[in-house]
Amino acid sequence: MQTAIAYKVEWDEELQRRKELGITHLPDPLPHPDQVRIDFKTGEARIQGPMTKEDVAELEKWQQQRAMWQEELDEINKDLETEEDEGIRELLLDEKAHAKKILALLDRLLEAIGY
Repeated sequence: MQTAIAYKVEWDEELQRRKELGITHLPDPLPHPDQVRIDFKTGEARIQGPMTKEDVAELEKWQQQRAMWQEELDEINKDLETEEDEGIRELLLDEKAHAKKILALLDRLLEAIGY
């Protein structure tokens, strides 16, 4: 726990220093100190979020997938506003339900990997 606290404090201070000096070209640390969770009641420390460059790439991939499905859902909703043909509306409603299911799955996945 002491190691986690020291890591979090030191990186918080370094990130604040960078911010004050306008240093923007350096990458954030992995894991980011905001993702270091410390439970003082139990004495446990854990990391919630990406810990490696590969983890970040994986997270970004799933975030992009989520954004794509959200765009799809937005388009379906837009089409539903103007579509008058009941057959096409039924298809759009089916697509909407599917998109919402995929978004719910992606939200659970992103939550599990620390989004």
